[in-house]
Amino acid sequence: MPHPNDVSCDLRYNPNELFPIPEHVKLIDDNLSPILHSATLYDSKSTYPEAMNNEFTPPRYVMYYEINIYDKDGGIIEINDEQYPIKKGCAVFARPGDIRRHTLPMSCYAIRFKLYDYRGEIQPLCENHYISNIISYMPLDNYEICLNTAKFIIDSDSAIMRKSKIIELLYRLYVNSQSSKNASAECDFLSGSKPELLASKLCGYINEHYSEQLTLDSLGKAFHYTPLYIQRVFTRVSGMTPHKYILKKRIARACELLGDEKYKVDDIAQFCGFSSTSHFSKAFLRETGKLPSEYRSALRRGEIL
Repeated sequence: MPHPNDVSCDLRYNPNELFPIPEHVKLIDDNLSPILHSATLYDSKSTYPEAMNNEFTPPRYVMYYEINIYDKDGGIIEINDEQYPIKKGCAVFARPGDIRRHTLPMSCYAIRFKLYDYRGEIQPLCENHYISNIISYMPLDNYEICLNTAKFIIDSDSAIMRKSKIIELLYRLYVNSQSSKNASAECDFLSGSKPELLASKLCGYINEHYSEQLTLDSLGKAFHYTPLYIQRVFTRVSGMTPHKYILKKRIARACELLGDEKYKVDDIAQFCGFSSTSHFSKAFLRETGKLPSEYRSALRRGEIL
């Protein structure tokens, strides 16, 4: 299989450049037909032999769907500015348009694929009940099964078998995602009022600091908990990840500021905590269906109240 760092898989991300934005398409279950692009046991030491431990790789713009299953403890994986610990038994699900990087060294089983035969520049974001409800990072309740499924995909020469196993792996990630959202066995210790109180304090903190560069790590340090604990508690209580909540606050504030003509789009991006104008525009389009300039024009025309 092609190497997972094949340049045809991703683009090296530069916040000062414009990148293709994946369109949204509805994909019914009957049309779900994954096409494997690459599958391998990835070891960062072969790609970055001279890199120092804990050094971040350059950020990359993801063009395909991607599943990583980690077989060793490592450092940090960052997806769209959200950081997660690399732990054996955990998985990451990345979508087209995601921006990701990780610290070194890192080892994982990496599967990259299209969800159907699309010939455009970047795979669309598919709206499907199962795919849309897979979270970006999760501990695997069925780690050994998922690991063996990934190994089968890597070793198999049968396109039909690879397709069926990718669908099986996606379903297992969906089940794990629901387990994480609903506080399964790994989160049973989060009971009583303490999680609700912590989640409330996190919301208040985010409401005051959303314009800053917030990450799971910075929230963990602010509240003296591990990033993974912060992620679990907040997601369980609020029904969304801290990253999603932060994004919603930033987008809501941006919508307000776009109604004031004295603010340039570049300034709004900075005020709302986005790392660059291009990152802001991409996130705003994904959340509202319009670019910031289009949203402002619609406000002028009275199309948005």
